[in-house]
Amino acid sequence: MSYIMNLGAWNGVFAVPCGLVDRQLRLAGEAQLKVLLYMLRHSGKSVELPELAKACGITEGDTADALEYWQQQGLIVCKGDQLVPPESAPQSQSEPMVCEPQEQQDAVSASAALQVSSPEITAEAALSAQPAEADDSKPKPKARERIRYSYDECTQMMREDCELRQMLSVLGSILSKNLNHSEIAAFITLTKWYGLPPSCVAMLVEYCREIGKPSLAYIESTGIGWVSEDIITIEQVDSKIKHLRSARTAWNRIRVLLDLPERAPTKKEQEYANVWVNDWSFSDELIQLAYERCVDSKGKLAMSYMNGILSNWHKKGITTAEQAQADVAAVPEKVPRKPEAGSGLIGGTYDRDDIEAMLDDDWMDDA
Repeated sequence: MSYIMNLGAWNGVFAVPCGLVDRQLRLAGEAQLKVLLYMLRHSGKSVELPELAKACGITEGDTADALEYWQQQGLIVCKGDQLVPPESAPQSQSEPMVCEPQEQQDAVSASAALQVSSPEITAEAALSAQPAEADDSKPKPKARERIRYSYDECTQMMREDCELRQMLSVLGSILSKNLNHSEIAAFITLTKWYGLPPSCVAMLVEYCREIGKPSLAYIESTGIGWVSEDIITIEQVDSKIKHLRSARTAWNRIRVLLDLPERAPTKKEQEYANVWVNDWSFSDELIQLAYERCVDSKGKLAMSYMNGILSNWHKKGITTAEQAQADVAAVPEKVPRKPEAGSGLIGGTYDRDDIEAMLDDDWMDDA
């Protein structure tokens, strides 16, 4: 008689370093854990960065950052194109950072920044903090260039800069979560490298949370975009956020009036909505009249054609539905015109609105 132990799914297992669970489980973020587990599962196999990122469901930038994180923690070593366990990793590489008693009180390490939230620190206190002086010794990043500090660099900066620790505590409160390594590195980089003051970073994160886009990638790209526009003071950031909120409100109003599905507007749609609502201050009734006239003439919604109608009313100072209807009644019926000999025209009719739409800069986009 023969016997066999059927372990089912446990027949396929792989080893996980004890150091990961003992010292890194609390500190490592989702991306770091995904990358390490995938690499352990496929040990001995060459894995390209795009393949690894796709398998883990994260960006290539976050994947590279996660690999660098584990190298800095001493769990893996890069030898040429291979990642291998350290032969004799120094104790300091794998042990968590230890501070002296006074230093523990005055300087928060990376793990404390992830877990400790000081009750004295509020969003108002962070927003009222004076921005740190910019470091002119560093070259300014090129447009769309992505820079991110390493784990060790962030740890050192947090130990030395109380304002950074305050910022991270506030950001954790805004996002209602413990910040992981990637988030800490991104937020510190926005401040220390790109020059966005901690108060402005807090305002940025709060706005992204407000509009339902609190992902790290969106926050980071938005912050870098603001810096490229030289929006780096509290007043400038506040003005930018007010403008964005106003534009979003305008689009949502137009979307509802035109019975459009809930979606993000195109750049041109956003511009039209902002002009109609915020610049020209048209009422809902006038916008709906312009929409009806557009559909009657074109057989469909054409934003550029609507813009031509509303632009004409704005120039005439029309502000009420009665004035708009009187203006429509004053327009003569379309009169067929015969093509001139040799003109190449087969025939057709044009009225004032047709011409206005043709003169619009993007009228052909809706043709």
